[in-house]
Amino acid sequence: MLRAASSRAPLSYACRAAKIHQCAPARNHVSASSSTRLRLLPSGCRLVENGVRGNFKGWNTRRRFATIASPITIHDVSRDSIEVVLPSGARPRLSSEWLRDHCQCSGCIDYSTYQRKDQAEAWMAASGAPAIASATIASQHASLPVSDESGVLVVEWADGNVHGHVGPSVYGLTWLQRVLQPTRDTASDVYTRRVWTSESMTSSLPEATFAYTEVVTSNERLLQCLESIRDFGFALVESTPLTDEATHVLCSRIAFFRRTVYADGLWKVEVKPMQSASGSADEGDYSTADTAYSSLPLHAHTDCTYFEDPPGLQVFHCHASDPAGGGQSLLVDGYRVAHDLRANAPHTYEYWRRTPVAFHFTDASNQYIQHKPVIQTLAQDESVVAAFRFNKYDRAPVAMSPDEAAVFYRHLKVLLSAIRAPAGELWLSLTPGTTLIFNNHRVLHGRSGFSVRSPRKFSGGYISMEDYHNRIRVLCSQRKSGVTSD
Repeated sequence: MLRAASSRAPLSYACRAAKIHQCAPARNHVSASSSTRLRLLPSGCRLVENGVRGNFKGWNTRRRFATIASPITIHDVSRDSIEVVLPSGARPRLSSEWLRDHCQCSGCIDYSTYQRKDQAEAWMAASGAPAIASATIASQHASLPVSDESGVLVVEWADGNVHGHVGPSVYGLTWLQRVLQPTRDTASDVYTRRVWTSESMTSSLPEATFAYTEVVTSNERLLQCLESIRDFGFALVESTPLTDEATHVLCSRIAFFRRTVYADGLWKVEVKPMQSASGSADEGDYSTADTAYSSLPLHAHTDCTYFEDPPGLQVFHCHASDPAGGGQSLLVDGYRVAHDLRANAPHTYEYWRRTPVAFHFTDASNQYIQHKPVIQTLAQDESVVAAFRFNKYDRAPVAMSPDEAAVFYRHLKVLLSAIRAPAGELWLSLTPGTTLIFNNHRVLHGRSGFSVRSPRKFSGGYISMEDYHNRIRVLCSQRKSGVTSD
């Protein structure tokens, strides 16, 4: 029987950035002209002189930069680019085209929607790149409606009207640093993943177990639950009331249910008469034809492999069970499977990463099919597994030559062996009131067989991955800003 661990002590987070001293707007600037005039610095500002000589289009300049104390400083300015220095010491160079395209002034950004305005692309209609006249870091600027305590980068254009922009372009330094030096994505942070086996996960179950009342009333506990899904691939919520309404309440704390061929939202898993592909069924409750509605054992698999975008999270709320009669739930970490294949069978790993597999769903009203690799990696980093997609029950028939078949089935045997390795199978006896929420792009699930007379009954549904990611990002941002309201 699964029992919720005692409430974990709230984690402490020192996430508030220190306030940066503000000063009056700096009127001095870095000029991309042959002469640089220095004016009296406002109180609290500092002069940066770096002695950099630039030579472009016949110009020879010695630049002096007036700035406020800020996390980003200007290192060099030319007619077609600006080099800035980030707190990390990195020195990215920003082209005039990039700067013009990313202007954050109220004329380029609609701050009621945070969408770009048409003016933001006006410069592309002119020939040639925009020309920079000067660059300044100031404490604030009237054309940037969003307050930024770190300061504002102000870029004056030599040909503003020609490129569809009246006045300077402005960039909040906090915004600029976030774009140039992005932090880890809190929703899918690969650095917090904890690949597990049955033994290691059994000892970590208390970390992944939460109480229903805490999750539905506390944003901090909800975030910890979502972080467990991010790190382990799943979470357990105990003492969930045995009603469909309670399932809805719990899941609505994350996002709304996704509609699929199985239901508009909430679905139920119990033994039902199976509807045939022709639409006929035994007398009784008609249902979408799927092995899940039988009492048969199910090998570890992921759901909806035949969708272009399979549901991200899957929810199982146990309403009734009979552990003595079978029906135990099985979880397998797909990331662990991929890790083991890459370490022990690299050719098989690469085969399933590069070879599309056909998955389908067919009944009287639906014909879904997708061709996707089993192992999907990040586009920007192929060493990171982004998703694991496999369902032996939904593999579609595909014609193969004898040579292709030999290779396919050789690698399929290795894949099935890795998925079904006993050391990687976590078996759970879910009892009434326990809700299992897991990442369907990572964790494979299954069950042992059970008697058709078993009272085993689950309700649940699917939640889109982007909705889950959105929720955890928002909650992480609120945690960092000190927001505690639930």
